[in-house]
Amino acid sequence: MLLQIDPGTAFGTGQHETTQLCIRAIKKYLKPGDSVLDIGCGSGILSIAAILLGADHAVGTDLDENAIIATGENRAVNGIPEEKLRVFTGNLIDDQKIKDAVGYECYDLVVSNILAEVIIHLQA
Repeated sequence: MLLQIDPGTAFGTGQHETTQLCIRAIKKYLKPGDSVLDIGCGSGILSIAAILLGADHAVGTDLDENAIIATGENRAVNGIPEEKLRVFTGNLIDDQKIKDAVGYECYDLVVSNILAEVIIHLQA
């Protein structure tokens, strides 16, 4: 799998150890046609990797509008159509509008390369 990420963005390029571990987990657990939710998508690397590895589609969320822009740019560079990777700006923990837009219990795989203390709040 060849994944292209713009090194000029302010977000991850896939070289960090935690990103590598997340991609390995995606490779291990993803089944062809799965739907993926990427919480804190940053550069979109996990969503893009999942699609390139066979996911049907992915949805990414991030608090930072610049992350959404970076994800869109990296999506395009990797030849992924917009309808296969949708992204939303907002807080999935307490923003009801974002929760409703993303959906409930409709993903086969959820990935997130963010701080554990944030993930704990997502479980509530």
